[in-house]
Amino acid sequence: MQRKQAAVERSAKLRRPVARRVRATAALGALLGLVGLLVGAGFAIGGSGPSLVIGAALLFAASSGALVLLAPGRARVRAVPAEQVTTAIATAVVESAPQHVAAPDTASDAAAAAAHAEAQRAAAERIELARARARARAERPAPQENQTDSMLLREVRRQLAQAAEATPDPRAAAASAAAEEQARQQAQAADEARVREQARQRELRAQQQEASNRLRSMGVVGDTAAGMPDLDAVLRRRRNAG
Repeated sequence: MQRKQAAVERSAKLRRPVARRVRATAALGALLGLVGLLVGAGFAIGGSGPSLVIGAALLFAASSGALVLLAPGRARVRAVPAEQVTTAIATAVVESAPQHVAAPDTASDAAAAAAHAEAQRAAAERIELARARARARAERPAPQENQTDSMLLREVRRQLAQAAEATPDPRAAAASAAAEEQARQQAQAADEARVREQARQRELRAQQQEASNRLRSMGVVGDTAAGMPDLDAVLRRRRNAG
């Protein structure tokens, strides 16, 4: 059996695509070797030498050997008579072995069927009892309750609640007035601070303008007509003196 298994595995390996490609290459080499033998024989007859014939013969021999070694048919192994006898004996032993079949237990089956029927009957009784209780609750009249107050009393209570909501609370009014006064004081303080800031900004801008004017007037000669003497009078006095 082990030999047969090994042969089957080797045959499967030789049938792979890689083995098929190698066999195709070997077949092509054998064909080329055969053609080379024929051509080399012609060249040898013509006096060109036996080198081509020898090379073609070697190629043909190598390719043929590869084809023989990689042939899937070599994986077939003839069955050994001893193995066949052993297999037949094992099969006969297995077939002749007594088979034990479990006989059905009639008493246990009957008990199980009785228990199942009892469970179904109990479930049906519980379902019927639940349905009867549901019908009794549905048919029972609604209980009547005494009204503790009348519609007039409820209306009076509603009016009193509305009046209480409409009446202002003195404490709430005082708190609201205090909050308004505080908000007014804060707004007035903010206005005064804004006025002071604007006045300070105007004063600062005036100082900057004055300093800028003073810097621009430095090195500038003003009107000198008021301090200059009368040239005509000076020349006249000189002529009179001369």
